[in-house]
Amino acid sequence: MRRFLAAVLVLCLSAVAASAEDLVVIESSVPALAAGATVSADASVEVPAGGRVVLASPSGQVVTLTGPFKGVPPAAGGTGAPQGNMVKTLSTLFGHADQRTALGVVRATDANWRQDSTKTVADVLAIDSTDGGDACIFDPAHAAILHNPSHHGEMSIEPMNGGDKVKIVWPKDTLQLPWPPTLPIADGDGFVFEQFGENAAAIVTVHVLEAKDSASDLDRAAQMADAGCRDQARLLVTLVARSAK
Repeated sequence: MRRFLAAVLVLCLSAVAASAEDLVVIESSVPALAAGATVSADASVEVPAGGRVVLASPSGQVVTLTGPFKGVPPAAGGTGAPQGNMVKTLSTLFGHADQRTALGVVRATDANWRQDSTKTVADVLAIDSTDGGDACIFDPAHAAILHNPSHHGEMSIEPMNGGDKVKIVWPKDTLQLPWPPTLPIADGDGFVFEQFGENAAAIVTVHVLEAKDSASDLDRAAQMADAGCRDQARLLVTLVARSAK
């Protein structure tokens, strides 16, 4: 019986280890290896000439395969330990976009203006006052507001807990502004953003996440996705993949 139980334990540990070695595709120009697909670290993959595939490991490291390539992906750099279910979480990000609800309109989450405007991690972490939805931040003391730069003028921010409304003014062609210092912000707070001249107001729910010094950007993306901030998570993964060598 003891031998039997020991054998079962070895098999279970082997299964866990194998699962921990899965890689997830975070960017791809190869249809057979679409973004979101998982690949075993010891599996042979093929990338045709001119193709590019970016894989993420459980430790948050990335490896880029540039075609022509055929074989087992090289080990991703770094010695970090696997972070939770990062690979599994990231693999679920690349489906159909979610929907955000705003007062008077339903908006598609992956708005082109935000994809085109996002250049830095700070852009990802800014609270979207144009389309609304769930917004994840790590440091309320340094929160920022993101805004479609094609709009400008006065905007009101109204806390849904009954606090005082605050007004700000967006200069022309401005993407970000600091969060108003007179407006408290905490985990779970909701805000209504109303742009002067627009026929709909955006609703935002803020999630304040634990900041971990050792976390990679992909760890943070998984953390945001688990908290419901899937749009931000996709944007951050896209930034990581775009800068991968």
